[in-house]
Amino acid sequence: RPQNLETSSASMMKKRLISENYIIYNTTFFHGRQRYSIRLRGDFDPEAPNRMLVSTLDMVPFSVETLLYETHNNSCGVVKMEILTGERSTQYDLRVRDASVTFRLPRSCSRRFHRVAGHGRCIYSSECRQLKKRENECIMFNLLIESA
Repeated sequence: RPQNLETSSASMMKKRLISENYIIYNTTFFHGRQRYSIRLRGDFDPEAPNRMLVSTLDMVPFSVETLLYETHNNSCGVVKMEILTGERSTQYDLRVRDASVTFRLPRSCSRRFHRVAGHGRCIYSSECRQLKKRENECIMFNLLIESA
């Protein structure tokens, strides 16, 4: 059964829709020094519960995301992203809940990330915290660490 969650944004109200089969969400990320914010649809794969097929709202394929690891308290996880746009590529993200950024990152997350990605570089900026929406919304930072 779908559930509408309203969250405040700087200048507008946005809705996030979650159902058993998909989620419509907003993601904000930096590519170089440019900030992008896009609405995406993630369709949960019934054959692989840890995989989500991501597309734009007009159903243009964007990526396939597979959760490879998450901590028991969901404070961080390692996600394999197979990018389907432009030059197809695969990257690995170490994603953390916003509250986790102020604490030390669990070693299990960084170990798992380095095991699958090989190496990476930290691209987290304090600006990421300002992207956070208001209270009670779980924010995952896509680009805390990326594989190089």
